[in-house]
Amino acid sequence: AYFVRKEKHRALLLQNAVTGKVEQRFPLPQVDSPESPDISPDGRFVAFSALAGARGDIYLINLETKELQNLTNDEFADYAPTYSPDGRFLVYISRISGNDKLFRLDLDTKKRTQLTFGTHDDGAAQFLDGDTLVFSSTATDPAKPIEPDVARNGNIYNIWTLSLKSGELRQYTDALTGN
Repeated sequence: AYFVRKEKHRALLLQNAVTGKVEQRFPLPQVDSPESPDISPDGRFVAFSALAGARGDIYLINLETKELQNLTNDEFADYAPTYSPDGRFLVYISRISGNDKLFRLDLDTKKRTQLTFGTHDDGAAQFLDGDTLVFSSTATDPAKPIEPDVARNGNIYNIWTLSLKSGELRQYTDALTGN
């Protein structure tokens, strides 16, 4: 799945990686700057981020009905969605109070849950398994505010995991000390 420009707007293309054949094309004149497509585990939907009215939200396109749905429709800049392995929810980034945070969106209930907190930026997450997210963060601890002397290095990202069951955070790299 990827986006291409078609005249003034963009379209979502689904291309078979083996044959090279474009299997489906979905014009998207309703949105601007679509990016970060992620296909649902059952292959029926594509989630992506896009702008509408200069506001970034997470969208979902039903590949069978071609229906486009705005999932977040809020005042925050939402982007970089990724499906859970079971396809029941999305994890994405939302810019809150000047910082990028991870959120979970239950696709059945549309309930939105903030997963990371603090005065630092978190990067797009991917699933290691059904319970564990791996993501990048400028925090020294994504559960705590960053100290002003550390904030000077605010663009240095490290790799973290987050257990969705226990909430446990674990750091894997330490770029500040060269590890």
